Amino acid sequence: GRDDGDEQTRGSVGRFGILRFGRAAAEQGLPRTIGDYRILRLIGEGGMGVVYEAEQRSPKRRVALKIVRGDLLLGPSREERLRRFEREVEALGRLEHPNIARVHDAGEAFVDGDHARPPVPFVAMEFVDGAPLLAYARAKRLDVRASIELMAQLCDGVAAAHAAGVVHRDLKPANILVTAAGVPK
Repeated sequence: GRDDGDEQTRGSVGRFGILRFGRAAAEQGLPRTIGDYRILRLIGEGGMGVVYEAEQRSPKRRVALKIVRGDLLLGPSREERLRRFEREVEALGRLEHPNIARVHDAGEAFVDGDHARPPVPFVAMEFVDGAPLLAYARAKRLDVRASIELMAQLCDGVAAAHAAGVVHRDLKPANILVTAAGVPK
């Protein structure tokens, strides 16, 4: 678990060339680059990954850059975790729907151009500039009809994923962003 806000917004490169988190990482700051991506800020952490807002060099665009958490790249379960991440990337890459963030790129990249350390697995996805579902609904003071319409769009996205054989195992309001135009992703 995390015990303060700083740990949620900082990551740094550890001595094994992997991203680490916690108080020591917070003191060292964010990586500058991961491959062709300039890191702008940390968006969040999940059970398996860390997501940054980043700027892709070419084509120049903002992306959500997800990498495997550094602590998961150590130990005997490393290969299974990498395979799981690769399966996730492949599944996401097959999805095309207006309510699902698109995959732009995936692979392995060096952190801060340091080739002396192992590269980190990443996936670059469409950056969704929006608010979490519940915050959006509160801010817009959605009535019942508008709430149901928003949920219907979400259900369309989930149904498209299911039709492609993809099941989101961590679907919750905090993982759904709604754009200013009212499009949930």
